[in-house]
Amino acid sequence: MSIASLSQLSTEEVNLVLNTPALVSLLIGGADNNFDNEEKERAKKIVAFRKTTGDPLLFEYFNLVEETFENEIQILSERYSGDALERNSKITEELVKLNEILPKMDHNYANALLQNWRTLAKGVAEASGGFLGMFEESSEEAHLVGLKMIEFGNN
Repeated sequence: MSIASLSQLSTEEVNLVLNTPALVSLLIGGADNNFDNEEKERAKKIVAFRKTTGDPLLFEYFNLVEETFENEIQILSERYSGDALERNSKITEELVKLNEILPKMDHNYANALLQNWRTLAKGVAEASGGFLGMFEESSEEAHLVGLKMIEFGNN
């Protein structure tokens, strides 16, 4: 792992930053207690897409994330099994730790990460809700999709 923007972080902090897309996907996709295949596939596609499209600052980050993303989703699904309320609480506790990590990073990089995590959350939420499963999040997902537990900068 050699992303310069993460070099000042501890191994544990780097792991959390790299696992955040999987945590966000599980949080949003599992908010209704059913992280279905459409949501998983949408999350995988968004991560893969971001390695070459979007903010060039994050291409290397998403390349690293994609290498273990599917496996990490499986591991986290097992670690955070149980009902949605309990799982969401535990994942939220993990994501809150980013409030201490993001300020240690280059501001532009940290801001780009947060914006990308939020668009990932929105994409996963839209995967299986609404008219013909498009462009709508469930009521369970709606209060989580903005990732308000991550308070960085002016976001």
